[in-house]
Amino acid sequence: MKNEPSWYSIDRITTAYSNWIMGHLKQGWKPFLITLQFKPLPGGRRSILIQMHREIDRFYSILVNRLLHHPRSPSQACYCPRLILVPDLPTARWQKKSLPEVSINDGMHFHALLLIPPKSRLKTNPVSHFKENESIYVTNRLLKFDAALIHSNLPSVVEYVFKSIKRRKFSIDDIVIYPKSTKELD
Repeated sequence: MKNEPSWYSIDRITTAYSNWIMGHLKQGWKPFLITLQFKPLPGGRRSILIQMHREIDRFYSILVNRLLHHPRSPSQACYCPRLILVPDLPTARWQKKSLPEVSINDGMHFHALLLIPPKSRLKTNPVSHFKENESIYVTNRLLKFDAALIHSNLPSVVEYVFKSIKRRKFSIDDIVIYPKSTKELD
């Protein structure tokens, strides 16, 4: 890993994200933990990450269009779902993982914190929406994903999502945040 800036502190980063999410919760947003796993992708680690990022772009595009009528409208920007993704690798545990889970893409996957706005076009809760529309989301390079409402202990969930950054398996530069700025949009 390259050297991190001197101000770098994963504890400060996770605390800041926890506080930011808590601010959204006070406004009625709902927090979810998402895990995304991908089909086998060619290339080295950097190339695989780029392909995963493209697939995450597609995933987010589908989601935002299901939530909002006009997601690119400046008046709708404050209602776009927030998605913070961090790459992860399997860790040695007492719990056994299946061979595909640790061998596909060397086990690389993403954990994410998803914040859904209090008002959206969804007719069901987001977990039900994802299950009912799995075939729309799971195409191309995405193998599967799981979504769960975060009921309690948000700081621990944030720590879990950021654990690969804390262990320096990935850099803070590998964190992906949505919505993207208008300069980053195609």
